Amino acid sequence: MANFIPWGSQNMETLITQLTEANRPLLIRMLEFADYLNVAIVQALRPRLVLVPFSLARNRQVATAGIGLSLKLATDARKYAIPLPEGTFNFFTATCQRGTLQVRTAFVRHPSALRLSIESKKRLVAEVARVLQGFQRETG
Repeated sequence: MANFIPWGSQNMETLITQLTEANRPLLIRMLEFADYLNVAIVQALRPRLVLVPFSLARNRQVATAGIGLSLKLATDARKYAIPLPEGTFNFFTATCQRGTLQVRTAFVRHPSALRLSIESKKRLVAEVARVLQGFQRETG
């Protein structure tokens, strides 16, 4: 497991917004460097699945910079919705290009954003696991 960008900001959006305002060329260089390191890690480890939080996957600046873990640049994206008493949990599966590799990718909300009952957590884990097992069989 590795963070795409190690940061000390409150969240990804805060980091990107503040850096955009302060020094946009530096933001682009930072994102490109992080993407370069991520490609190297993925190619070396060859994971069966890459998990990407929505804060990275859906960020407009990240997509504009051409970062390969953007949901906008992913191929074969498929949305899933799991109804829970607390609301619907949405996530996506897709394929992302990481260097010379095509990697299975799941785009999800960051776990710290989830406020679920124990029963909902159990249901969510079971349903996501079922989808990801099927996704791996389909693509791999």
